[in-house]
Amino acid sequence: MEIARQTGWLLRDSQTTDVVDAVVVAEAVAREGATILTSDRGDIDYLLGFTANQPRRGVRVVGV
Repeated sequence: MEIARQTGWLLRDSQTTDVVDAVVVAEAVAREGATILTSDRGDIDYLLGFTANQPRRGVRVVGV
């Protein structure tokens, strides 16, 4: 349930609509040392910018 809330807050705060990207970011922030592999690094980095209320905990974004 917490991931769903974080996802909703990310979508609201960022004013975006990509639920999948928001879930990926919320899950990564909830785990320490997560790596996100993405072909759309810009969107993921943008959403990570809205997680200021939670530390990134070593989240790494890798473009593929």
